[in-house]
Amino acid sequence: MSCLLWLSSMRYLLSRPWQTALSVVGITLGVAIVVAIDLGNQSAKHAFRLSSEAVSGKATHRIVGGPGGLPEDVYRALRVELSIRASAPVVVGYAHLPSDSNSRTMRLLGIDPLTDGQFRPYTGSQSQGGSQAQSGRAANPVRSATTLLAIPNTALMSVQTADSLGLRAGDVIEVGISDSRQVVEIVGLVTPRNSLSSETLRDLLITDIATAQEIMGFEGRLSHIDLIVPQGAPGEVLLNGIRGILPPEASVISSESRSEAVDELTSSFDDNLFVVSLLGLIVGAFLIYNAMAFSVVQRRQVIGALRALGVTGQQIFALVLGEALIMGLISSVIGVLLGIVIGRGILDIITRTITDLFFVVSVQDLSIPPWTLVKGALLGLFATLAAAFIPALEATGVSARDSLSRSHLEERARNAVPLAAAGGIGLIAIGTAFILLPTKSLISAFLGVGAFVLGYTMLTPLCVIIFSKALAPLVGKIFGSMGSIAVRGIAASISRTAVAIAALTVAISITISIDTMVQSFRGTVVDWLDNSLGSDLYISPASFSSQATETGLAPQLLERIMTVDAVESVRTVRNARVNSPSGEVELLAFGTTRDNFARYNSFKDGNPAQIWDALQSGDAIAVSEPYSYHNNVTIGSTVRLFTAEGMRDFRIVGIYYDYRNSANGKVMMSRAAYNRYWNDDRLTG
Repeated sequence: MSCLLWLSSMRYLLSRPWQTALSVVGITLGVAIVVAIDLGNQSAKHAFRLSSEAVSGKATHRIVGGPGGLPEDVYRALRVELSIRASAPVVVGYAHLPSDSNSRTMRLLGIDPLTDGQFRPYTGSQSQGGSQAQSGRAANPVRSATTLLAIPNTALMSVQTADSLGLRAGDVIEVGISDSRQVVEIVGLVTPRNSLSSETLRDLLITDIATAQEIMGFEGRLSHIDLIVPQGAPGEVLLNGIRGILPPEASVISSESRSEAVDELTSSFDDNLFVVSLLGLIVGAFLIYNAMAFSVVQRRQVIGALRALGVTGQQIFALVLGEALIMGLISSVIGVLLGIVIGRGILDIITRTITDLFFVVSVQDLSIPPWTLVKGALLGLFATLAAAFIPALEATGVSARDSLSRSHLEERARNAVPLAAAGGIGLIAIGTAFILLPTKSLISAFLGVGAFVLGYTMLTPLCVIIFSKALAPLVGKIFGSMGSIAVRGIAASISRTAVAIAALTVAISITISIDTMVQSFRGTVVDWLDNSLGSDLYISPASFSSQATETGLAPQLLERIMTVDAVESVRTVRNARVNSPSGEVELLAFGTTRDNFARYNSFKDGNPAQIWDALQSGDAIAVSEPYSYHNNVTIGSTVRLFTAEGMRDFRIVGIYYDYRNSANGKVMMSRAAYNRYWNDDRLTG
């Protein structure tokens, strides 16, 4: 009996290829979107982790300073006074290759080759000249990483990176950093030990500390110091000793906390993309529901005959769910494969967005974690089975007597309309309550929107009946009796038409809502830009992310600009990251006049002229609206920051609108106050 039932089911599906294909396509596209977006996010994060590992290596902790970095004396004190050998100085930054047609971004890593091997094995081992047999060029002799110490303006890179650039050991390249260009000689090529090392070393330019400081204009300073600290009580004793010799603006952070900070930085971005991708899956589920419900209606007589022959309701239930499972499996497999293809297409878009908003990341290959594929397939199967559950349940209630007429089905559907409408109103109320909750949780907001959407879809049957009755006379006058019959037929077949209309309603409403939201954002940002951008020319370092603070313009450039006759006035800005008890804080220091400050800054709370006067005192700051939101601060609150004079409290005197790329917002102060508290004279623009 079971074999015959499954043969009957397969014959039904194959005899209606277009109906089956529509259901498969709906879930396939939903799964593909989920998988593609997840793969793009995971690939970007994977590339950033590899890039971070290339810099951090085996370090368990890191000593970081203020905007001006760390004085070299800190490293000397670690080695001499505390005798800490598991430490290594590092200078990091970004450089671009002007000669490369793709404007490749290179991560610059300045290290001490004599001490760095314990952190990054590839920097302390022998490097070899790259094989250039394909191009007919002979490789230069093998050189040790210590060559970096003996010859200025020299660097190492991986064999793969050199091959992609058409370089070999002994060649020279021009790198652009900030407002200058430097010539660097490639004295050796590092051969990766495995594929993971190859990914880690990709687009990495390794120099010694002195070379990195010189070409970045960072003489006498370090970006950070890497540490290997033992676990347990000995490690705590060591960390306490280290903290005792640090300058006031410096702090020690663990590698785990940095990874957590990165994940937290992009969590909202990931959640939003994931929820948006689920919308396609939801619409696909509606299509599955409608197809399965339609198939049950089409086969009512067959199902009734089977029940009369002794087939149980459980077997019918399993039959309908089995059909859905087959379509779900086919859809999920095709969707996963299509998701990989789409993921490769949108990888550059996601990478560019993450670089603009959060941190610099360069992704060459799509990372395909098995769990992402499994998750996408499981979501497709779950959506399919969930959508087919109600039609399967409906099929179990088909008796031999009821199968002769569909009126019983439609009557039951119409009787359920008031209950569905009441449930829809209840879900709308619940969704509204979730949306209006005074919480910052995205989960609460998504649950609210989901309940709201589901609620108004449950109102669809009632709306269909009301509109059909209202429109029937009008359509009858325009199109005659056939038009009236067509409109009344929609309400008469409510069990089928309501679901199809609900699916279309969700798709259209989501399209309109997202477009409205984007246009609203765009209009607000355009208004803010019109108010904020009042200069004729803008000068900034050649950087690869709006959040990059490693590079800066030399102060001498400002002096030269001021001598140009056509320059009427100049505003300066410095983006920096400073330490606080709760972690790093993004800071914005303005050098401008009172009139320009009031003209080019829009404040949510506070008078611009009065805020400017307060900022000149040096102990006052303004915060952006996102910073106020994320940190629960208002005018009058205080923000603690580590400065060169120690930890100080800064009073908030204003909250300004800011749509710059910053996840948690920024704090603003005058350039005079910044110069007073931090040893950093560089400019960001």
